Amino acid sequence: MWMNTNGNGLIAVEIQYRLGTFGFLSSPEGGFKYIFNFGGDPSRVTLADEPSGAGAIMHLAMAYGGEDSFTWALVIHGAFVKKLPSEQLLLGQLGGRRLLVGSHANEDVPFIDPAIGIRDQFDDFIATNFPLFTKADELALKKLYRIDDIEDNSNDIRFDTLRDRGPTGLNLSSYATGIEQAAFNIAGETTFHCPAQWLGNTSAPSHHGADLPAYFAVDATKPSADFRHAIQKIWGSFIINNSPVISVEDSTGGYENATVPSAAM
Repeated sequence: MWMNTNGNGLIAVEIQYRLGTFGFLSSPEGGFKYIFNFGGDPSRVTLADEPSGAGAIMHLAMAYGGEDSFTWALVIHGAFVKKLPSEQLLLGQLGGRRLLVGSHANEDVPFIDPAIGIRDQFDDFIATNFPLFTKADELALKKLYRIDDIEDNSNDIRFDTLRDRGPTGLNLSSYATGIEQAAFNIAGETTFHCPAQWLGNTSAPSHHGADLPAYFAVDATKPSADFRHAIQKIWGSFIINNSPVISVEDSTGGYENATVPSAAM
């Protein structure tokens, strides 16, 4: 779908990496080596994926301390990935020439027990998921997420927040309120999508996999057609023009109440 949206100005090669280790390792190399046979430019290869595939690309960009721009070589323990992502990514030690990263604000929603409504249940959740925490660690976590300022769950209306004003995602989203939302935040940001946060600073108010229809699905009904068009144009522009910036018309879908960031912002 996103190839058509971008006037077929790019070539997509799907890697079926679940077919086995050697099939996975050889597939990207084949993309570089033979893409010219299909009209592609082997000097302009963009790797893209989501969940575990995105993690694989992240480690590829980290290979050999970020000094190797996607040269395929034998993977040697202690040499291929030299540091934890939390250390290396903060230093900006990455291979490749450009990077486009996104994450979901509620990535973890399908994966943790939502039955967290009161403080005792929240404390049990922390003890279970972080068994090596000291008392000081627990206090630091609660201070970071402002747990003492968050109330127990309520029956208030759930909605996606704007992040920069009004209620925030610390204790409110379209999925949960209060202490339950805090548990979702902690689980997601420590387990599911923190690598994306180290790489960039953007997130969408949705859960794991909710973005796939925007990229690939045929005849999808959600998200809206205009939103899908904008996301696909962003991907296409990044691949073709080395920039995710798209036109105001593509960004707003023609809606009068839609806005885009200005240069002043």
